Amino acid sequence: MDFQNNGKPGIRSNDGWLTVDVYDDLNLTLIAESGQTFRMKWISGDLGYLVQTEDHAALVRQVLYDPNVTPDVVEIPETLEDLWHGSVDEDSWEDVPTKGVDHVYRTSDGNPNRIQISCSEEEWESVWREWFDMDRSYVKLRERVCEIGRGIDEGISLKVNTIMTHGEGIRILRQDPWETLCTFIISQRRSIPSIKTSVRRMSERWGGVVDSPSLTHVLEEANKSSTLISFPTAKSLSQVEPEVLNKVAGLGYRDEYVHDAAVKVADGELDLGKLNALNDEDLLKRLESLRGVGVKIASCTVLFAYGRLGVAPIDVWIDRIIREDFAGYDLFKVYGDKAGLVQQWMYYWALRNGSGVLETAMTEARSKASAV
Repeated sequence: MDFQNNGKPGIRSNDGWLTVDVYDDLNLTLIAESGQTFRMKWISGDLGYLVQTEDHAALVRQVLYDPNVTPDVVEIPETLEDLWHGSVDEDSWEDVPTKGVDHVYRTSDGNPNRIQISCSEEEWESVWREWFDMDRSYVKLRERVCEIGRGIDEGISLKVNTIMTHGEGIRILRQDPWETLCTFIISQRRSIPSIKTSVRRMSERWGGVVDSPSLTHVLEEANKSSTLISFPTAKSLSQVEPEVLNKVAGLGYRDEYVHDAAVKVADGELDLGKLNALNDEDLLKRLESLRGVGVKIASCTVLFAYGRLGVAPIDVWIDRIIREDFAGYDLFKVYGDKAGLVQQWMYYWALRNGSGVLETAMTEARSKASAV
């Protein structure tokens, strides 16, 4: 379908899709597999990932860059503008100093990361732009991590750079605080598949129907079910007895914790919106005052809902990789306000490779490089 974008011709792949060129790190698969969200689901037929927040839903997919297609939206984070050496309307630009970073704001073929999302440009600007944390440059964050690494033990720095390379493309999603808090309360001592099952059952029983014309059109064109359910509000869950929560969603002992948090949020005793005004330490303490919320769940909420990159959740995976791969070195103290992103790289590495294998992986990589 032909369309006009600021007077310039382009080609849309299909009705209902918005094309966005992102001049920064972005890998949807890594984000989906990094453990920060439990409702980013791949839809078969190459439709992409289903993403949801409050009463909004969309499909998003990563596609190959085609210079003949003019994007609807171009994203260059403000913190990247001092690195920009060309025009987004041209097919070429000058190289950018990387300071040890493997890739800058481009894929390996020199082009921006291009995504298509089933929403209007207005919804992109009002909802999904913030959800994907587009105002923050992850290229600059990686650059800063490399700079910090030059001032610490070289062996430690090389290991961090290794997990960074494997995790390049991860962004910290800015998710709904209530959904994030509730789902991470549910996550205590459970596997990711069982967490997702509980979240799905709760949503089907107490969630609302999402009205998304663009997404509905895309799903119907692909002969997929277009009925979408939102995550239950705190108000709806506050009216459900803990034993019913357990019976429907299999929450076990977590049912009382979920109910208690829902009541406090619904009654206004805990205003999740106003908490954003607190500093990291006070925000953590306020969340930890809830029943069943310890430092790990509070940290996950502060990082994945409020975007506080100085907070790094530590679970068994992270604790193990710190002990076995970094000899107990306090990485998060060293990397300060980048600690949360380093944690995500570590978590993704541990899920994919396990712990205690980082040194071996680095040796193998060096051997392969020297053989070329």
